[in-house]
Amino acid sequence: MVHDLKFESHPGKLLEEHIRGVQKGTLLRSALPIAEVAALFHDLGKINPNFQNKLYGKSNGYANHSYLSVIGWVNYALVNMKDIMNNQGLKNQEELSLFILQIAVLIGKHHQNLPNFDKVFIGSEELIRATEFAKENGRNLPMNEFLNKTLKLDCASFELKWGKQENMFVSFLSKYQKKAWKQSPLKSFMDTQEAFAALVESDKRDAGKNKDFFFDENIEKNTIQLSENLELTFDKFEKSPNNSKLNILRTQIRLQAVERIKSKLTTDERVFTLTAPTGAGKTFTMLSVANEIRKQKGNLGIIYSLPFLSITEQVQKIAEELLDDVLSVNSKTENERIKKAQQSYENDQSNNNLKEILKEDFIHNTFDHPFVITTFIQFFETLLSNRNSTLLKLPNFKNRIFLIDEVQALPPRLYIFFSAWLDEFCRRNNSFAILSTATMPKLAIPIKDTDEDCRADLLFQDYSVPNELIDCKKYFAEDIFNRYQIEVLSDQQTNESLVNHILELDRSCLVILNTIADTKKLYNELKGKSVNILLLNTHFIPDDRTRIIEQAQNLLKVNKKVILISTQLIEAGVDIDFPVVYRDMCPLPSLIQSAGRCNRNNNLDKGQVYFFELVSDNGRSRARLIYRDEGKKFLDFCRKEIPASINENELFEVQSKFFESIRQNLTIGEFKSIENTEKSYNMIKCINNAEFENLGKFKLINNNIGEQVQYYILENEADSCYERLNELLTELKTQEDYANTKRIKIKISDFIKQLSGRILNIRVNQYNKAQMPQQYLADIMDIKFITMDNYSSTEGLILDNIENCFL
Repeated sequence: MVHDLKFESHPGKLLEEHIRGVQKGTLLRSALPIAEVAALFHDLGKINPNFQNKLYGKSNGYANHSYLSVIGWVNYALVNMKDIMNNQGLKNQEELSLFILQIAVLIGKHHQNLPNFDKVFIGSEELIRATEFAKENGRNLPMNEFLNKTLKLDCASFELKWGKQENMFVSFLSKYQKKAWKQSPLKSFMDTQEAFAALVESDKRDAGKNKDFFFDENIEKNTIQLSENLELTFDKFEKSPNNSKLNILRTQIRLQAVERIKSKLTTDERVFTLTAPTGAGKTFTMLSVANEIRKQKGNLGIIYSLPFLSITEQVQKIAEELLDDVLSVNSKTENERIKKAQQSYENDQSNNNLKEILKEDFIHNTFDHPFVITTFIQFFETLLSNRNSTLLKLPNFKNRIFLIDEVQALPPRLYIFFSAWLDEFCRRNNSFAILSTATMPKLAIPIKDTDEDCRADLLFQDYSVPNELIDCKKYFAEDIFNRYQIEVLSDQQTNESLVNHILELDRSCLVILNTIADTKKLYNELKGKSVNILLLNTHFIPDDRTRIIEQAQNLLKVNKKVILISTQLIEAGVDIDFPVVYRDMCPLPSLIQSAGRCNRNNNLDKGQVYFFELVSDNGRSRARLIYRDEGKKFLDFCRKEIPASINENELFEVQSKFFESIRQNLTIGEFKSIENTEKSYNMIKCINNAEFENLGKFKLINNNIGEQVQYYILENEADSCYERLNELLTELKTQEDYANTKRIKIKISDFIKQLSGRILNIRVNQYNKAQMPQQYLADIMDIKFITMDNYSSTEGLILDNIENCFL
């Protein structure tokens, strides 16, 4: 039978053209054979006559394509096994079976997410449907002709046969070859993830006609501009007549880090640490190190990752003073390029302007930019993700320099895992990573007598501990970084005794407590007993948090007494300087981060930090509400190892001892399921057993303390955001084509970012659910709307019972 081989992949686009485009894009992203083969076969099933009809609204019968593509690939592989083994250097049947299965998964799941490989196709209803359709309509599926004549693959002829071949087909798809996988599980895992990411990114790029790469077009300009402006900035610092001793020391740290990286770049090392005291200028030091790596290794992009939105905003401000164009990707920051494209479309609703919106959105979602600032959630979850939409970013993690600040904010069980993962990832992808903090974890893998499937030393066999870029011990001992003394209050503190201790001071102070309930209770006790009492916690909208911090900063600048009561949200990255800091019982890294807000700029001979244990009326520690499981051990360490009095420059050895205890006692890579907090997974075990779906359940923020609920605080009666959001959703429902549907979705996303300054993210659980405020209007997109009757700009969210408000 002679077939017309002019099939389409999308309306008006030839299937051949699309496959070639995806193949080309995939090869740009990955040199892996499984990626290229998957690209060639991924849409082969679109020759399905029903799919062709479906493109123009005439679908009848089975019209899907992904699993038909799988069937085509496996039948092709069965006939061409010898050639495949020879061309790919496969040594045995197990390796061949794994190769075929990897590609089958990439093809079959390219519109979904990477699954666990064990029994991936067993019992699949979609595969059964596709198989039945192929059996009945094989003559109308000219896959062999299309591959040989149209794609010119020059392969041995094959037909969609069944019988004996069907048994082999089932064997390939139902029995994942564990033996072959476990010969090199880390490589197999990263290969599969890389190939999948390259395929889905290239598929979406070609379908959306995004031919240009923003990174490639702008990396040279970005590299030159950063280098020149850093040089101008440092020249200005050094020539300043008011150059302080602190700035002189910051310069020494920066220059030493740059000199060290020069020598290290001659080796195969890819991951480095930068351990410097708080206030030592780590941001500029990391940017200088990245600049030097670029000089030695070429035009690499930069991804700057931080744990908290408050810090990303500070780094963004610095970056925007150095560069014309910075891409900040988080839940709050609006994309100015998308905003500009939207405005152009509003002024002129042309196809070109519509395409520009979609192009800018694709750049944003794929990190296709020379300089990206993002959160730990975006960065670390992408590294381990199995999700189609998340992995769009992964191809743009190649040829990058990762600047990872405040790395101690990761869960302690993940310190070593991510250090080792980045080491392997960077070697594979011509990337580099700088891990920075004032409290650097111990990153050597311990050898433990545990299940081999969970042993990090066996999985990361090429891993070596990252080298430090400065003489950190020397700088921690400097007098200029000996800015405070920690005094442990020997008696447990009740709310009453803490109030009395604070009121005895004649100076400003920062009080950091572990729960929202504690901060509100202390605030109410102090209110009216002293001037300028400020409260700060996550029950305040972001706009008010910023205002309160600025209010405290301004009072400190003019030497007016202020008492700021806060949760740990102020610990890291907030540039504020108090003469006295109080900190409730917490793990050592949190104590050091909190103390970093004391005499930060070294304006006093010595600042004072009071470390104490707050107890309830029944004598129970308030810290234990937050620090559970291994957290209890962290508290016990502080109780045992921190003496009655200790200076900042004596803390280095204590924190070294703390992180060594973590290294030895915690299970590397263990995390809680987001679906069931009673269930745990081990990342190393997931990798050893090709469990992509299980590993994809990892979230940096889990729900074991409650489900996150969003509340928008209506500003006043004239606040029309609810109506505007409803209008946009109504407009979305009226769109009939993909481009305009996507445009409105982008518009909605941007509008919600505009609202983010007045949105609270509250953890709601069985204990505090009844105390949550009644919403004023119906939910929109899971956002609850409440009025100012439930909120105070000085006290935050107003609740009847605050006892169960933890974070």
